[in-house]
This record gives sequence, C-alpha cells and structure tokens, in this order.
Amino acid sequence: MPEGERPVEGTRARVRVACLGFAEARTPELAAFEWEPLADPRELAPRCETILVRVPGDDLTLLQRALDACPSSPVVALLETADESLAERCLLLGAEDAVGADEGDEFLARALRNAALRQRALSPARATAPTSPASRVFRALQWSEQLFSELASSARVIPYEAEPEKGFTYVAPQAVEILGYPLSDWYSGRLWSEYVHRDDLECVWSPAQIACGEGIQSEYRVRAADGRTVWLRDHVHLYCADRPVLRGFLLDITELKAVEEELRTSRELYRAMLEQLPAVVWIADGDGRVLQAMGGGLASVGLPSDVLDGQRLDALLEGSSAEWARAALRRVARGERAEFAMEWEGRTWEVTVAPLSLRALGKVIGIALDVTALREAERALAASEAELQHRQKLDAVGRLAGGIAHDFNNLLTVIDGYSEIMLERVPEDDPVHHWADLIHRASAQASALTRQLLAFSRKQALDPKVLDLGDVVEDMRSMLEVLAGEQVRLECAGKHGLWKVEADPSQLQAVIMNLALNARDAMLPKGGTLSIRCRNRTLTTEASCGAPPGDYVELSVHDTGCGMDEEVLAHVFEPFFTTKPAGKGTGLGLASVYGIVKQSGGWVSVESLVGQGSTFRILLPRVLGEESAKEAAERAASAVVEAPTILVVEDEELVRAFACEALRSFGYEVLSAESAEEAVRFVEDEEQPIDLLLTDVLMPGTDGCRLAERLCELRPQLKVLYMSGYTRSVIREQGYDESKMPLLPKPFGLQELEDMVRKVLKGPSGTGLHKYSDLE
Repeated sequence: MPEGERPVEGTRARVRVACLGFAEARTPELAAFEWEPLADPRELAPRCETILVRVPGDDLTLLQRALDACPSSPVVALLETADESLAERCLLLGAEDAVGADEGDEFLARALRNAALRQRALSPARATAPTSPASRVFRALQWSEQLFSELASSARVIPYEAEPEKGFTYVAPQAVEILGYPLSDWYSGRLWSEYVHRDDLECVWSPAQIACGEGIQSEYRVRAADGRTVWLRDHVHLYCADRPVLRGFLLDITELKAVEEELRTSRELYRAMLEQLPAVVWIADGDGRVLQAMGGGLASVGLPSDVLDGQRLDALLEGSSAEWARAALRRVARGERAEFAMEWEGRTWEVTVAPLSLRALGKVIGIALDVTALREAERALAASEAELQHRQKLDAVGRLAGGIAHDFNNLLTVIDGYSEIMLERVPEDDPVHHWADLIHRASAQASALTRQLLAFSRKQALDPKVLDLGDVVEDMRSMLEVLAGEQVRLECAGKHGLWKVEADPSQLQAVIMNLALNARDAMLPKGGTLSIRCRNRTLTTEASCGAPPGDYVELSVHDTGCGMDEEVLAHVFEPFFTTKPAGKGTGLGLASVYGIVKQSGGWVSVESLVGQGSTFRILLPRVLGEESAKEAAERAASAVVEAPTILVVEDEELVRAFACEALRSFGYEVLSAESAEEAVRFVEDEEQPIDLLLTDVLMPGTDGCRLAERLCELRPQLKVLYMSGYTRSVIREQGYDESKMPLLPKPFGLQELEDMVRKVLKGPSGTGLHKYSDLE
C-alpha cells in the first residue's frame, strides 16, 4: 500500500490481479498486489479479483475483448498517458476505472483496490448480471448507493427525508449508532419534542423558511440515549416535485465543537496573558499597516485596544523612531528579524518585528515591550554605582591625606612647641624672638592645613557635645553678615523647636563658615542671596546622599550664584580641587566639610545647576537627652593629685623630647619611654611612683590603647591621657568609643598640653576606654 494511502475495509488481504497486454512491458511494482500475466482474457483464473488491461495508444480492442469475455469481473484500463477523452471512452465501454501510467503508482493502486472492493461487495449480483450497457448502469447505481451508505456511516452523517406535515419519512440507520435512539423515535417525532435541548429549539429549521424554498443550516444540541450531549449540524433543503419534501443530513460535530471551545479558551487565555504584559503585540501587512493590536501596553498609556488598527507604524512615530521603524520593515521584507528602540506616548519601548510563516506570507508580527521602568532602574543603578565609586575614591584619598597629616602633626608639634619655648625665654628685643614668632605663626598655618586634611579624612579628634544646631547658626549670624559683605543679602533662620544633635560645636562652625565663604565667592561680583536654614526632617526611605530612614536635623546653605556643572559636581568634595584662580584657595574647604560631617555621623549632598545657584544639605542624626557621655564623664572629675609623676610614651624622638621638656617646665616629674616594653618596665618597678600615663595612640608593636589597659592592670590608680594626630582608624578598629577617652590632638602647644594634663589629673583613674560591645 503506498505511503499515506488509507486502507479500505475489506481489502487488507493481498489482491490478485490478472494482467493483459503486458507482454512487452513491465508489470507495475505495487505492494499488497500479486500479478498474473495472461495472453487471453478467457484464461482468467477464478482467484483473480480484477483485471488490469494495458491500452496501447488509443486502441481499445484488447479492453473490449476483456469486457466481453469476463462480464462479471471488474476491469481497470491502464492508459499510456492521462487522456480524459480516452478515459471517458473506456468508462462508456464498461471499465470500472481508467488510470494514466504517468499519474503514479498511488492512483493505480487506489483504482485496483476499489475495483476489488466492488467485486467483493457485488459478487452475487455480478454472477447473474447481464452484459448490456443498461446492466452496467444498474451495477454502477448499486455501487453508488452502497458507497454513499458506507461514506455516510464513516463520516457520522445521518441522511434523512421528511415531509413538513408528517415528519421524518426516512432516516439512515447510522442514526441509531450516533444518538442511540431507535428509528421509531425519529419517525414518531419525539426527537424534536424531547431530545433537542430546549434552549436550541428555535435553532431548528423553521416552517416559514421551508415554505419559501430556502435551504437552511443550523446547529443545535441533542441529548443522546446514554446522556451525552451531541452537537448536530443540520443541512436541509425543500424539494417540490409532486409534493414538498425536505431532504438533508445531520452531521455530528461534537468533536468539532470541543475543538472550537478549546480554541476559544486558548484565545481568551492568550489575550488575558497579553493584557497583563506591559507590551503591545500587533499583526501588520507588508506595508506596515496594523491589522490587529492587543496587549496591556495600550492600557498603560490610556489608549483603547483598537487605536492602532489601520495605522501605519512609521506614521505613529516621530523623528528617529520613525526612521528605525521604516528600516525594520525593510529588513522584515527581506525575511529578516529586526529589533530597535523607540519613544512613543512619552515612554520607552523595545520593539521586535519579524515575518510570519509562509502561510501568512506578507504579514508581519511585532512586539513592543514597555521598558520605561527598566531603563529608569538602570539609570538609577548606574548613578548609584557612580556614587559608590566616588565615595570609595574619597575614602582612598582621605586615608592618604590622613596618613600625611599624621606625620606632619608630629613634626609640627615639635616646631610649634619649641617656638613657644623660645618666645618665652628669648627677650623681645632679640632678633631670635622675631624669628621664633615667624616660625610659630607659620606652624599655626600649617596646623590649620593639617586639621583640614584630617577633617576630610575623618581622623581628627572631635569634642562632641549635645547641642541645638539652630543656636549655633544664631550665634554666628553677626559674623556671617560681616563675612557675606554688602553685596550679599543674608537670610539666616535657626528655627525654634529643633531636635538635638551631637557634634563638635567648633567644627560645626567651621562647616558653616566654609559653606558660607564658598557661597559668597560663587555670587561675586554681582552679589545675590545667601540662605542658611535649619529644620527637622524625617526620612521614610533612604535619601540620595545615602542617609538611612530616621529622624534628622537638616542644615541647608543656598546661594543664587553661578552654579556648577556636572563635571565640577563630581569632584566638589575632593581635596585640593578648586575652580578658583591659583593662590586664591587651597581646595580643602569643602573637603573638610565633607570629612567633619561624615565623622559626626551625618551626610552631606549638593544640588546645583549652571546659572541657578547651589544648595548644600547636611543631615545630622537626632539624639535624645541633653548631655553627651563625654560631658557627663567630665562632671565626675575628682580632686587634683599633688606632686604628680608623668610617664611619657612616644616613639617619635623629637615629639617625646618636646613633651618631656614642656612637662618639666610645668613642674611635673617626667619619665620617658620610646616603646611599650620600656614603659612596662617602669610600671613594674614598684618603688617608682607614676600618676599619669601620656601615650601616643599609634606606635609600632603594641598601640597606646593596649598599653594603657596593661599598665592599669598593674596600677589601678593610674590615669591615662592619649595623644595622636588621628584616632578613628586605630581606636574604632579595636572596638573602642574614642569620644569617651581623654585625647590630646596633635599638633599641640604648651597651653593645650598643660590644660589637658591638669584636666585628666583631676579626673577618675583608669584607661577611659569603653568598648562598643559594653555600651550596647
């Protein structure tokens, strides 16, 4: 059987075919067929079911002989070529079928198989059939009726005949198989009265249409005998010969309806899914004209679903988006896929267009995905990454600046200290006194620079207090008015009822001073308005500057000056960066502002546009209570110790020598050690009295904090004073709260040293160190 050929019932066995006229030609090679070549049709074997006669050219002699010799056997003519007129002549002679040799084996196999089927079905009739043309017509009619019945049965079709007044007069037997009711129910009319779904009764053919002679088609549901619901499609027409007769057929379309319902559900699901996507999906013709569009992207921009129907894609867009659309359609016309981005209805879309399958030749499918939120998120992420990189760069520069400032502070401590000693001991009329004064003033300026570096690096020693930021601003009002000058109008508002913050008041004043100076310079020479304001602010989400949610006091400094571009804003807090002419600024003012605010636990940000001024915002965390922990410790100071002995531990020889000489000049007994090991030996000597330990924080080997803890274990009454150029990087790494320890910042002068030593000697014994874990 050829591939794809549907087997015919009753022909599954091999078919034996008698062959005539193949003496000089090869018999066909067809599976499921056995060939028996014959020279004379009268030699036909009884086991052969059909005869295949080869017709040379248009000579029908052999075909006629076979038909006359074997009137009860089906004959198939095999023509050299498919000639319709010749095939018609063969059929008129009585052949069952005529097939051209060039039509292929499949057609020949079908003709032989059908002939064998008819031979088996009509074999009794053929045995006695006359050989006249009328008998052949009769056989053909018999076969047609049987074939029609078999086709109707296999296709689940119920042919019927009815009269308008009497009902069914004929119903095909397959009605019993399809619905399960006996034919008597059909003839009695119960089908319409009892079995048709009552909601579909009006769908059944109407007498009015029948009377007009119109052929109608309807679909309705019928309850089968087993309770199933069967869908029938009714095709009926009125025939009027001697009486009106309805002839039609009922087609079982239950499976078709199930497929249609599944398809409808699938379409609804598909549409519902599209409506949830932030996208627009459309089908367009080859010219880019939209045929149908859907998707949730239309609703997101407030447009109806049919707004794109009939519109050209490039006509909906403008500028570069329209050019991209036209280029994409040209690529799709070449069978390629195209992608591009476009701006439409104020939003950003990623578009993909592609040709549909060959069955929809010339059609284009497009998907536009709304990526506005995604692009905004990407921009926010890029800005966040840039901000993080900027902060990391500032931290790296700060560590470098802090290290440099620490080394300079050691040198400046010596220079400044010895210049003070010289100023005290050298007469004023001596030229050396003048030179010492110049050295002292230069040292003070250098100390100011190192303090700014330490402020930026967040490694300077602060003296934090609980305070009202508004009071700090009000106290500086008169100084700020002088600083602003006549060309700048000052608006200063401290605002009452501000929350408390904890910060070093002198450092806050330096922050306000630096910001005011920077604002004044930005407004010169035309002048403008400088606004300094304070307010309470509660953040519910993280601020752009990085401040987490919480309560803050905000200090804003706004000017109406020249403003800054993005390039300047990217470097505004970096040390030594300045837009001022050479010699007009060190570039450390805003860098120190950044460091002081960060070291105070706050955040600073700047907003600026060229020609529209700048606004600096500082957020300091709110604190509860009216007194800092350091102030409370200072109030608990005890009585002064008489005849104190001080142990100085410092690895820098020049600093150690200056400190020892200065302390001796104040009347103290002084012991000097260049390392922690040497200091331990002094303390282990029980006969050596020691009242105060003055130690550097950062030293090779054991640092000052660990040294103090060890010595206080040996002598619990020992008091400790620390000195350092910076502290946070060392003390906080060890888990200590540096705000609660007595600290002498470098560089220091004679007076600072004497005041701090007296203060500590009056205070309680111990290291003054507090671990954060103990404070929680």
